[in-house]
Parts: sequence; structure tokens; C-alpha cells
Amino acid sequence: MIFRPELARKIIRGEKTMTRRPIKPGEKHCRYQEGRDYAVQPGSGKPESCRILILTVEGQALGDLTYRDARAEGFKTRQDFQAYWAGLHGYYDPGMPVWAIRFRLHTEARP
Repeated sequence: MIFRPELARKIIRGEKTMTRRPIKPGEKHCRYQEGRDYAVQPGSGKPESCRILILTVEGQALGDLTYRDARAEGFKTRQDFQAYWAGLHGYYDPGMPVWAIRFRLHTEARP
């Protein structure tokens, strides 16, 4: 699973335990499955920095994000998350369907 380097570091530090990914048109199932572990890459083509175990996957609207969710995403407030999302994707649409994915660090970070 590819993350921006700053978010990958938050995962390693235990500050990020949730992520949201846009649901593509026609997509019925998330490619990331509960109970499976995945490599965390701090950028496309980068070597894995750690592994995460997927705990839950839920489809929801982007605007359903709560304060607790924003904290689990690694941000101090919902507004911080929204601003980061807009910077990453070019816009923030609260009605956008997303996969809300909860996870935990599965193995220790590698040097």
C-alpha cells in the first residue's frame, strides 16, 4: 500500500491507524482485505518500510469522517485532514465514496 513518506512515518510511529481510498466507479470490493497484511511503501517504487494488518474495511462518504477518524488518519482536526486530502487529490468532495480502512502495525519498522 503506497503512502506519502510523511504518512508512512506516522504509521511507523503509531500515529496513523486508518486510511481512506477513493472507490473507483463500478468497484464493488476493496482491493485491501480484512485479515490480510500489506507492505507500506513510502512512495511509489520505494522499498517497504513496515507491514500493516487490515482490521476493517467499510465503504462510506468522505464527509462521514469524524474527529476520531481524523486523529486515526494522523491529523489533529477534521479540517487538517480535509486540507491534506484537497492538496493530494485536488479537491475535497464530502459526498465522494471512499473505503475507510482501519489497520494496525503488523511488524516492526525496518531501518
